[in-house]
Amino acid sequence: MRTPTRWMAIGGLVLTLAACSASDSGNDSSADMAYEGAGAADGGGVGGDEAAEAPAPESAADGSDTGAPFGEGLNLADGDRSVITHGAVTLSTEDPVTAADDITRMVESMGGWVEGMTMQAGSDTVDPSAHVVTRLPSSDVGTALGRLQDIGEVESVQLDRTDVTLEVHDLEARIRAVEMSVERMQALLARAASVDELVQAEQMLTDRQSQLEQLLSQQAGLEDQVSMSTLTIDVMVPEEVPEVVEPEEPKEGFLGGLENGWKAFLDFGSGALLVLGVLLPWLAFAALLALIVVWVRRAWVKARPERPARPPKSRPAQQPTAGDLLWQGGAPGWVQPGGPGGPQPAPVAAPVAAPTGTPVGTPTPAAPVTDAATPGTPPAPTTPPAPPSPSAPTSPAGPPSA
Repeated sequence: MRTPTRWMAIGGLVLTLAACSASDSGNDSSADMAYEGAGAADGGGVGGDEAAEAPAPESAADGSDTGAPFGEGLNLADGDRSVITHGAVTLSTEDPVTAADDITRMVESMGGWVEGMTMQAGSDTVDPSAHVVTRLPSSDVGTALGRLQDIGEVESVQLDRTDVTLEVHDLEARIRAVEMSVERMQALLARAASVDELVQAEQMLTDRQSQLEQLLSQQAGLEDQVSMSTLTIDVMVPEEVPEVVEPEEPKEGFLGGLENGWKAFLDFGSGALLVLGVLLPWLAFAALLALIVVWVRRAWVKARPERPARPPKSRPAQQPTAGDLLWQGGAPGWVQPGGPGGPQPAPVAAPVAAPTGTPVGTPTPAAPVTDAATPGTPPAPTTPPAPPSPSAPTSPAGPPSA
């Protein structure tokens, strides 16, 4: 009897588990359908609310359509709607560091806090600035924008709103379904009659509890983003507006030309001085380098040993040829016959009457020339005879008379 009873108990447990699973799925599907119906029913309201509320942030952010102070009347808490708001504000003031401290005190007084802050001190080339990231209640965003005008001048405001109402309803429905499933698993675990039943029920309960924790974490994150808005504030020094200088009318005539010429001369002089100032360091460096090169060269020349001077190459004397002698007028000591300084032909003497018994035309023998110089005395230089003077031709002698 025990065996049939046990099998009946097991069959009943299986049917119970199947019924629980079917009821869970039915509840989930019914919850989803109910949520979809609610979302569809709210859809028209969402569109209508957004159409009615969309211009509100823009008009409040601009602050130019109405004469109200900046941010007055701006309420980002939409009642039953779930909206996440992110904002960015640009603030200009003369002392950004002090302004960042004032912003911190303002946010803390409104129930918010500062998530991050970056401050930069000013220098000769960089202006001081500050970057502050704040979290404050969504209902106080408009008030915060109005109080920022007391700290500095609000240059620009940008607000981004994201409607997460559908996601919030979806999470609520899923959380309710999982909570009901967890309650059933706990009841099934309490009625478990065996170890296998206990293990299966406990495993299913653990899975459902894990799903529930994830959904609750998502719901808490959405609620935090909806309830607390993020406002980023950049604080900087106001930009200096350059003064508009009206151009002067050009002068005409002689004085205008003189003024233009003087300005051109000054511009040329300033440009020349600029070029000279740029080149002067390079010229000094080049002069120093030249001095070093000259000093090294002189030291090297002094340290180098002197080489002996080479004798000049002598060329062998060339003997003059006959042609050279004739061309140059003869060799030294050579006297050209008939030329100046050379022997001249003897003058032709006139025929004289021959003595009796001597044939006519027979030349008289010349007396021998003897050297009467004293031995040991060098001979006197011979003076060349003078050239013969031209004489008239003599008539031939007549025949001897009888």
